[in-house]
Parts: sequence; structure tokens; C-alpha cells
Amino acid sequence: MTSANKSQKGVKYVPKGSELKAESIFDEIPAQLSKHEKKFKLSSLKKDAKMRDYDDAFMWLKDSRIVNVCYNADEPNVALKRKRAE
Repeated sequence: MTSANKSQKGVKYVPKGSELKAESIFDEIPAQLSKHEKKFKLSSLKKDAKMRDYDDAFMWLKDSRIVNVCYNADEPNVALKRKRAE
């Protein structure tokens, strides 16, 4: 699917003003995750990028289940114990 097709089909539901941001985040994901660190850096989109500027686009990608956001965990065993208890 080309970039033009993506913007015509899926991006029409993105909050107004976040269309290009959501598309640029989506296009950058493979390059970011192919690195050793396996994390997304906003600076790859724009040198002085701030999360507050990209928040709507990230949340839309997450809520629409296009991306799966993984947050930093200090103690992953808590989630594992909770899963076993269920």
C-alpha cells in the first residue's frame, strides 16, 4: 500500500491536524524497531519533537489498534503474577 493510499483510507479518522503526524509516526516505526534498542524516538521525526505535539497522533494509532504501545516496566514480574492469578 502506498503512502497516498494509506492517507486516503485509514487516516480519515485521525483528529484534525494530526493526519501527517500519524502517517509520519507509522512510516518511521519499522526503521526505529529494527535498531538494537527497540524503542521509538521522537527525534527521528523532527529534531525538536515533543510528545505533547504528537500525543493525539500516537493515541489515535494506539486506540485504532494499528500499533501496540509497550510502556517501560520497572517490575515485569508483577504483571506475570497477575496473569497467573487470573
